[in-house]
Amino acid sequence: MTQRVKVGADEWLVADASKTTLMTDGLSGCVAIGIAAGDKIALAHVYSECSQKNDNWASYEAALDKALADSSLAVAKGTPAHVVYSDPSDKWLAGHIADWLKDKGFEVKAQMAPGCAIGAVDGAVALRPKNESNRAEFLNGYKTSADADAAVTRTALSEHARSAQPATVVAREEFKAPPQALDVRMSDSRHPAHGVYNEILGKIPKELVNCETDQEKPLASEARQLASAMTVEYLKHGGGARIDKIAEGVGKGEGTLFLATDPPIASGHAMAVPLAKADNEVYPQLERDSAREAQVLCRDQAAKDAQTAEQQRVQRTAATLN
Repeated sequence: MTQRVKVGADEWLVADASKTTLMTDGLSGCVAIGIAAGDKIALAHVYSECSQKNDNWASYEAALDKALADSSLAVAKGTPAHVVYSDPSDKWLAGHIADWLKDKGFEVKAQMAPGCAIGAVDGAVALRPKNESNRAEFLNGYKTSADADAAVTRTALSEHARSAQPATVVAREEFKAPPQALDVRMSDSRHPAHGVYNEILGKIPKELVNCETDQEKPLASEARQLASAMTVEYLKHGGGARIDKIAEGVGKGEGTLFLATDPPIASGHAMAVPLAKADNEVYPQLERDSAREAQVLCRDQAAKDAQTAEQQRVQRTAATLN
């Protein structure tokens, strides 16, 4: 049986292509590298800590050199290498990685997606981008570098390297009896919506929450409350779509924070939160209440995704038997 293993930030994993599918997501500001060579596959998640601002490409390049050498991939000149990124406004990291791969003799194929998976599909190894039709695969039933088969090898690309978050649902039985909800804010990494919250917090314009720098936003109560409320709005609309932009409306929309996705959500309804809501005394529990509501939404979405994944598995099995 093929195991699915999710790659965490600043991890480079290598596995047997016939036994494992490697996957990663949460690529906001980060870049994935997918390679298939011989009977092996490799997938890396290069963390956004590698940036022009931090001026640390040289150390990451050395780590990537070592990871590639230690992988023992049967790489021939012209071997395809996939570069996957999700933020069109920041191509600095993707560009450096593409140049590095070209220097190694790879044929680079770049695409935009919030995540990707590489493994055998219908007998051939391929890289698939994460999208609405397969998002359940990236939430449920996978392993990480912490509990994967010993044959899956790991190289850390920096001191920031960490295993991916455990799957929302490992088996259907867990789904029938979900664990007790945690009384934590979305700023806590244990919260199931922590990743989405962080992405939304990062895209809120600093001037709208009275911050001089983006680094101040995680410490600003108004920013945290707005990000928490907007995360709930995003999850209510199903999540999954790439968060494109967060901005204050104009005209009649002035005083309201809007979130846009790419592609636009199917319902066509706006995802919006009044700016005044975050500093109004009527909402002293906004951050905590949003955190609790988001946990319920994540649990319900996970239930739907698990059912979808099971239906797809049954359909694939039936197609194979026929």
